[in-house]
Amino acid sequence: MHKLKDIQCKKATPKETIYKLSDSGALHLLVKPDGGKYWRRDYRFCGIRKTMALGAYLAAVFAVLSQLLIASPAFAASESAGATMATVASEAKVTERDGKYYLSKNGELLNATGYDVLDIVAFAGLAEARLGEKYGVLDANTGKVVLPFIYQSVQTDMLDIIGLIEVRKDNLTSFFDSKGRPIKVPAYDAVSNYHNEAGQLLAERAGKLFMLTFSDGQLRSEDAAPKYLPSIIVPPGLRQRPTNPDGPLNGTYVLESYPDLKTAWTAWRKGQLIEPAQPAILVKGDIAYVSFGILADPLLPFMRNTMGACQNEHGVALFDTSQAEGCASAEKPRFHFLRERDGSLRCTDCYAAMQGRWLKLPPTTHSFVGIGIITGTTTNTVSALLHGVTPGAPGALVEAVIPGAPAALAGVKPGDRITAVDGRSTSAMSVTQIRDLLHGQPATSVKLGIEHGTQRLELNVERRAIVVEED
Repeated sequence: MHKLKDIQCKKATPKETIYKLSDSGALHLLVKPDGGKYWRRDYRFCGIRKTMALGAYLAAVFAVLSQLLIASPAFAASESAGATMATVASEAKVTERDGKYYLSKNGELLNATGYDVLDIVAFAGLAEARLGEKYGVLDANTGKVVLPFIYQSVQTDMLDIIGLIEVRKDNLTSFFDSKGRPIKVPAYDAVSNYHNEAGQLLAERAGKLFMLTFSDGQLRSEDAAPKYLPSIIVPPGLRQRPTNPDGPLNGTYVLESYPDLKTAWTAWRKGQLIEPAQPAILVKGDIAYVSFGILADPLLPFMRNTMGACQNEHGVALFDTSQAEGCASAEKPRFHFLRERDGSLRCTDCYAAMQGRWLKLPPTTHSFVGIGIITGTTTNTVSALLHGVTPGAPGALVEAVIPGAPAALAGVKPGDRITAVDGRSTSAMSVTQIRDLLHGQPATSVKLGIEHGTQRLELNVERRAIVVEED
């Protein structure tokens, strides 16, 4: 069932900032300040929210596009985790009567008010609704109002990321818990709905950018945002490893139009980038990880985020990894970059949006005390299935293991599930709580209960200082 009508798309007028009109199946119409209208679809990749660009608004294909997305196996896989997490909420349904939408259960309406838009968020047991031009939140089981209809927008799916509902009123963003209680945090001019592996969000207040860290439904820290934030789409644990990791042009390069995060953030708010990060190329030997797809003005054709790389001191050629011959192939490379005297790259055979210099970022490292793993949640179906784990299983999913780190030396592998820490079951713990238990002082040990397929192991892992190179 479509929430968004074609007449709404046609009449959508530009505003001072970018905004979206939501439809079914995580599909939405992005409306830019210059009047441009573009189809987008949100999805999750290994627990990280991403957005797929589907092209400019065309009224004739509106219904077809929605139906294709809703019926697609990829959509079913990305959404099935949420659908299985709240069986009580799944009993509630959306019923349409005379162009208005109601919550119903067992054939009876739960609310007397008909809404213009109504969408059940199954995993949260809530429903987002629009009444006129204002949004609010309902309890999907009772129909009672959780948040009143006074907001420009509400995002209940942020509960799955930071444990809070994000709302916007008077052009400021704030947060509430799932019961509708306000959280004591500053109001922000803008907050990104894209998060990193640690569940951190970018936010802007009074012209300054911050990195927000949330834990268990609370804002734990507000730190100055980094100067650089290159977009590397594929998480470390899922990256194809280079056969030969060495090369004279190894490093991270960003498009000169977006030399720092602040510039990229501004472009994202204007709808010129799909994510608030710098379009980047990460070259590692004979592999390159690219994020050309976040360029939204103009849109680029679909391409893979991992490409083969042939590099020497003069430049680097990128080709599809499906070319079995690699650098020896007679086929023309997909893109070719020449090295400039200052160390930057310039694309000599690229789409217009990619032309110009790609600046090499200075190498950076960070250190921490731990065992050297990246953990995530099993409630994300795609991530769980990629690692061979049952979606929704308790505990934390090991998504990646840093080579040479204590966890790797002890035998921890990607796809393992942490079921206990120092004898304490993790079945009722959040991923954040599990991560906190893994941290500690150098030269101390932590005992992990590990489930690896059908095997159950107990491993003692020593914590130590780990230095890693950032993308």
